[in-house]
Parts: sequence; C-alpha cells; structure tokens
Amino acid sequence: MMFKHLNKNTREIWFIATLLLIAVLTMVPWYPDFIQTISADEAYSYVYHEIYVRRLDCGYDMFCLFGTWGFWYWPIYHPDSYNMLILSHIYVSIIIVYSLIHISSWNIDSYLARSIIIVGIMMLLAIDLDARIFLVNILFLILFKSYLNTGKIFPMVLTLTVISFSFFVKPTFVLIGMITVIMATFIELTRTHKIPLVAFSYLLLIGLFTYLSGMGIMSIPDYLLKSIIFSVSYAEVFSQYGPKEDLLVFIVLSLIFAWIVVKIEWRQGRIQKYLFIAGYALIVMIIYKSSFTRHDGQHVMHGYIALVTGVISYVIASIGVYPGKKYLKDYIKKNKKLLVVFIIVFGVTGSMFLSRHPSIYQGKIEKLNTNVEAAIDVISGGDMLLSLHQKAKNIIINDFPVDTVPGSVLLWDDLQTIGFAHELDLVLIPTVALSGVVHHRFEKINSDFLKSDKSPDYILASKNSIYPGRSVISIVENYKFDKSNQSFLQLKKRQNKNEINIKNIRKIDGKFNQKINVIDLSDKILWVDIKISKTIVGEVIGLAYKLPHFFIEIERVDGSIDRVPMIASLNKDGFVLSWSGISLYDILNRGNLLENSPVRNFTLRTESDLSLYYDPNFIVNISNISY
Repeated sequence: MMFKHLNKNTREIWFIATLLLIAVLTMVPWYPDFIQTISADEAYSYVYHEIYVRRLDCGYDMFCLFGTWGFWYWPIYHPDSYNMLILSHIYVSIIIVYSLIHISSWNIDSYLARSIIIVGIMMLLAIDLDARIFLVNILFLILFKSYLNTGKIFPMVLTLTVISFSFFVKPTFVLIGMITVIMATFIELTRTHKIPLVAFSYLLLIGLFTYLSGMGIMSIPDYLLKSIIFSVSYAEVFSQYGPKEDLLVFIVLSLIFAWIVVKIEWRQGRIQKYLFIAGYALIVMIIYKSSFTRHDGQHVMHGYIALVTGVISYVIASIGVYPGKKYLKDYIKKNKKLLVVFIIVFGVTGSMFLSRHPSIYQGKIEKLNTNVEAAIDVISGGDMLLSLHQKAKNIIINDFPVDTVPGSVLLWDDLQTIGFAHELDLVLIPTVALSGVVHHRFEKINSDFLKSDKSPDYILASKNSIYPGRSVISIVENYKFDKSNQSFLQLKKRQNKNEINIKNIRKIDGKFNQKINVIDLSDKILWVDIKISKTIVGEVIGLAYKLPHFFIEIERVDGSIDRVPMIASLNKDGFVLSWSGISLYDILNRGNLLENSPVRNFTLRTESDLSLYYDPNFIVNISNISY
C-alpha cells in the first residue's frame, strides 16, 4: 500500500532495500556474545577468532573442529575479528534475503504477502545459524532449476558463493554443500551434455575462499578428510536421545516436504526428476542427522527451522512451477481441503515444538532491541562493545586467577578463554579443544605436537580427570610438575625427556559384559588397546544416525569402581588403563601410581545388546609402561 504511488521499478527498489535493511538489523550479530567460561563450547570456540586473527591454516598448522572461518558460526566479540564477523554475516544474510525476494517475485504479486513471508523466514533464521546454511542449499537447488529453464545465472551463483564460503565454516556444511553441488552437476550433465558450469564455478569459488581464508590449496584434502572423519565419529561420541515428540514433528514436516517435492519435480525429464528428488532427500537426511544425532533443544531447532523455511521457500517458488505456469496454484484451488489439512498439520507440529522449546521465542524482542542499539553504536563509532569485552575479561581474571607464566604456554583445557583473558603467550591446542578429540587420529595430532619442537615452554592443565591417551603419555614424557598455579597445574618442559617404554605382555579375547582379570599384573602400569569392530549395520547406522554408548568399568583392588565412557574409534589406539579416572595431578606426582589402588579387572559394560552394531568378540592387547 505504501508503495502504490511509485512506479513499478521504484517500488521494487524500495521493497528490496527495506527487507535487506531488516535482514542486516535482525540476522547480523551486532551484539555478539562475550568471552566467558560458563560454556565449554563458547569458551573453546573463541579460539576460532584467534585462528582467523593469527591467519593459521586449519589444514596445515592445526586440525580445526570447525573451519578457518569457524568464527562466523561463533559470534563472540573479539576486537580484531569483529569487523570481519559482521561483514561475513551481512554477506550471508543479504544473499539469503535477496534470493527469497527473487523467488517470491515469480508467483506472488502482493508486496504485503511477500513481506510477511520473507520477514517470517528472517525471524526464524535469526535464531539459528545452521538453518541458514541448510536453507541456502535448498534455495540453490530452486534457483538452479530456474537457471536450467531460463538461463538466469546470477541468483544461482550468489547462493553458490555462500555454499562455498560455508565449506570453511563447519564439517556439516562441507558435506551438505558438496552433496548439493554433486547432484546439481549430475543434473546439468544430463541436461546440457556440456562442461558443468556449477562444478566449475564451485571449484573456482573454493579456490577464491581458500586464498581469502589464508589456507594453502594443498591443505584442502587434509582439511576435507578430517572433516569427514569428525562428522562420522561425532555420532559415536556425542549421540544423545531425546523426546520422541521432536522426532515426530520432524518426520511429519519431512513427509510434507517430500510429497510437495515429488508432486512438482515429477514434471521434470525422466532422469532429472529422480536427481532433483534425490538432491532434496539427501539435504533433508543431513539436516536430520545434524539435528537428531545429538538430540537436544538446540540441535533439534536446526532441523525444525531449516525444514519450515525450506518448505515455505520451495512452495512459493513452485506455485507456478516456473514463471507463467500456474500449476500448484490451480491444484490448491481444486484441493482446498488438502490445504486446510496442511495448515492444521503445520499449526499442530509447530505448537508442539514451540511448547517444548520456548527458548525459540523467549527474550527475542529484547535481543532484537539490543542488537539494533549495538548496530547504531558501532556505526556511530562507539566503544560499547569494547568496554563490555574488557568487563567480561575482568570477570574471568577474578574467577580464575593465574600467576605469571615465564614463557609460552598451552592451556590443556577447553576453557582456553582463561588464557586469552590473562593475555598469556598462548599456544593453541592443535585440535582446538580436548572435547573434540573423537578419533584416535586426532589424539595422535595432539600427542605428536607435545613431543615436537613447536611444543610450549609450559602447560597449564586442569586438575580434573582427563582421557589417558597418548597425549597424556607425551605430557609425562616431556613435562614435569612445576607448581600449582592457583587454578591449574603448571607443568614445565623437561630439558631431558622422560623416556617411556610400552611393552606388550598379553593378548586376550574379550566379550562385552565379561570381566577381564589383570590382578597378576597389578604391579605394573597397564596400557591397553581394544580392537572393536563395527558390523555393517553399525557402520551404516553410525553414518546415517547414531550409535548407543558403552563404558569401560574398572574395578580396583580396594573395591572402588571407575566407570569411563568408551569410544571405539578413539580408544582403538590404546590408553593407560591404570590412569583411567585418575587426575593428572596424581599421575604427575605419584609417578608409577602403584600407591593408588591397582586394577583388579575391567569390563566393557553395555546397557543393552549391541551385537547389531558391534562385533561382540574383540581383541585386547595389554602392555606395561615403564619409565
């Protein structure tokens, strides 16, 4: 209505400018989080801002659980990365909203209707970053189909730039982006029989963003391999079950999406229709795995928002299938009851989800107001954020006092923000965080680093129990206890290495829930490696969904029992059985730990029959450690 007095082109310009301004104010984290120690995730994720600032290569210099531009995924204030954080979010937000504006123009004439739809999608996307990248892949396929039929390449390439950018953000985005591009490439080959423009453009963009990120092109294969390993291993380590109602909502929405996609894409050529349907199906599968492997409110939200926004985007793009062909519009007119059913289903499932996860809408108006205030402050040259950053650092300094460390230091803990707050000469953990060590290859990366010339002069390590893998062996070998540095143990690099020998002494056939006695070896420090193999079903389920957990139960001579999570892909390379459940303080101060109650036996304990997922028979190699 307010554009009515303007000519068509001017109206469209004002319409686009207004929506892009709303996107910049609502989807861009002008008011980010601040450095803290409350959450381990957000504590170690601050490291990604340091990775960007230090221009480190996530393929060569270290293994990043996220990519070189992982800081985009973690909007935390860092004085030296904030500008790039804002620019990258503006870039992604504008392209998403512009794509929605472009798609909505095909079949919807009303500016009011288009505004309601697009602003509604923006409000949902403002809550969740994963959903933005998931939606971009859906938008790309929509715009790719339009390109094949109209030759309009610009909107499609814009979304492809975001897919290429996200390659350097998070492993999940690497996989979904590659699958989307591969499916589009197959479709283009069957349609044009020429060099696929999509694949060529994607490779060029990957090369461009590789250069801009500071990575070397030769680091890409290593980064890609580690991303795949992490994605596969994630299911084994972080799998978590949640309310079945959440899964029901997702399944219903997925079926609705599938029905609409099949109904529309079935009008394509014989091969193309199958490839388009497969492309959307694979995207939904990855969204599903990302949302339900670790089934909590935060991750489920990824899937719900991605699917809702994806269904809406696909429907508004397909009302006419292509511009000028009002197929779906006519179909809806003839099947009004079906439309009513869809509205009811969306309403019921949406209400179920919102009732279970009120964080989606609670406090969002206040957050929006704060975001707008921060945007005004930043644009006007204010220092509000810098002041809040300093206050946040002071809180950490007071809560976690640390003495001055006379040299380079590695903080062997996920709470590395403590080191940044104290402005230590901080060396970064090669895998960024200890909690992300989900595979024996990653454990080896940390272990090798601690033995190398690049290792720091000192280590500040948590006094709590830690995973006793090869990295701890490397600590004992190369570092000695220096002093208790208030919040941490302070370890100093040895001038002469403490040579550690691991000698195999026994090989045992083991079974789940069967005790393995080692009482006759209790005068030794025991190293064990357990070769557990997944079944074919286990491999498939682990790749597509998640695997059940099991534990190693360690009984000591004094009758005490330690119960430690067992991770087949991580423990495959071995660990110190005698040190399981023992603090690093005890390990370093008691040497051989024989003063601690020695191990009597251990059991790989399961709470249910896991024979479907793992071979119930496995090999246990037992060695002793001497130094």
